[in-house]
Amino acid sequence: MATAHEGIGTLEQLEELELNYNQLVTIAPTLSTLPRLRSLDLSRNSKLGPALEALDGLPETLETLGLMEVGLESMPRWLSRLAHLRTVGLGGNALERAGLDGAVAWVRSVPSLREAFFGTALGLDALSPAVAEQLEGLAQLSILELETKDIHAVQASDLDLARAALPDTRFGTHLVGWSFADRP
Repeated sequence: MATAHEGIGTLEQLEELELNYNQLVTIAPTLSTLPRLRSLDLSRNSKLGPALEALDGLPETLETLGLMEVGLESMPRWLSRLAHLRTVGLGGNALERAGLDGAVAWVRSVPSLREAFFGTALGLDALSPAVAEQLEGLAQLSILELETKDIHAVQASDLDLARAALPDTRFGTHLVGWSFADRP
């Protein structure tokens, strides 16, 4: 069983920590005691999801958090407490239960957030008028990345509808992504 070592908590000057691809299944609680931590990447530790509650005490100074492919099935409650979080990666998780409604509500609860990468985690089957309507209120974001399960399910008329609803949006070619222009 791999764990992030308890000794990490003694590195009080540490600002960036990447522990991706380490087959972690637990996290030392001392990881949450790093006062200067600005960037943490735990991505691609596929069995880590249940242990993420240990991060409840992460410093509010955290700006970037990578939790892609960590086995999450719901949005961690402590995420909205991170007052300076600007970028979060949650792709490759099974967040279908939170759904688009939950993701939009969570993004709105974190006013500092500028970049959110969900990938296919929300289980979107296709673009629809309802999806475009839900995303209209997320002007705080400069980047919002969403993918449908099947890119072939996206029809040209869906893209036209989304473009009309979101005039400042750019769309990728291999994924369905929304990028809002930076707002003052």
